[in-house]
Amino acid sequence: LGLSGKKVPPATTATSTANVTALAPCTDAGLSAVEGGSCTVSFQQTIFTKYMSATGTWKCTDSNCHGPSGSAGTSTNAPTIDGTDPLKAYTALAQFTTFPGQNSAPYINACSTDPTASVLDCNLNGACSPKMPQSGAGVSVPGPTAQEIEDVETWLKCGAPYN
Repeated sequence: LGLSGKKVPPATTATSTANVTALAPCTDAGLSAVEGGSCTVSFQQTIFTKYMSATGTWKCTDSNCHGPSGSAGTSTNAPTIDGTDPLKAYTALAQFTTFPGQNSAPYINACSTDPTASVLDCNLNGACSPKMPQSGAGVSVPGPTAQEIEDVETWLKCGAPYN
């Protein structure tokens, strides 16, 4: 599966809390995309900072990958991920969907508690192409560890909250 297009979520009113999100609150399993429920894995501290940021182990926001000037970021089949703002990064990932006509699915399915409903899980596990993270184009990163995949799947099981 590749990525393309955008899925625009319902608008919500922004608040001044640290967990502001551009996505509507979830109702599945009583979780909230704004509050993050009782999830033990944080998007901001774990998924974004430790893994996705330019200094994280996956380097997704590096300028050679999904960063604003990266080759993937300028492509029509991959989201641009802001490496300085976890909310912007989260929103870009939550709005992105796979190519139309290929069982279109969201990259992160905010509110679903099924990890397989998010293409992110498929890419990390190598069940769909391209396997992420990738090395090349000036970036050399190892594949995700079992712990990193477990963290992402735990977070996805929580409804992929912005927490």
